[in-house]
Amino acid sequence: MGAIALNQNEARIKIRLPFSIKKLKGFVAECVWVKPVTNNIGVIDNLPLVATKYRYKDIVEFNTATWEAIKVISDGGYRKTELLDYEGSFFNEKGS
Repeated sequence: MGAIALNQNEARIKIRLPFSIKKLKGFVAECVWVKPVTNNIGVIDNLPLVATKYRYKDIVEFNTATWEAIKVISDGGYRKTELLDYEGSFFNEKGS
């Protein structure tokens, strides 16, 4: 964790967003890229799909020892992704 990548000449850091979803047994965190603001604060730079407490462009505080998000400091203004709220199938009954 904590890998740094260059994207459009801007450094980004990979951090973990913890979550607790019973459907995803064995998984406890989702990784996302953040643009650093300070040493332990960054702006989420991609869509969290599973960790519904966090959203795109949220400003988060993270632990630099574990690279795990601690809390949301400021809401990025985007709606949460509702991918996991879908209970049906993406296919019709014939499988197409």
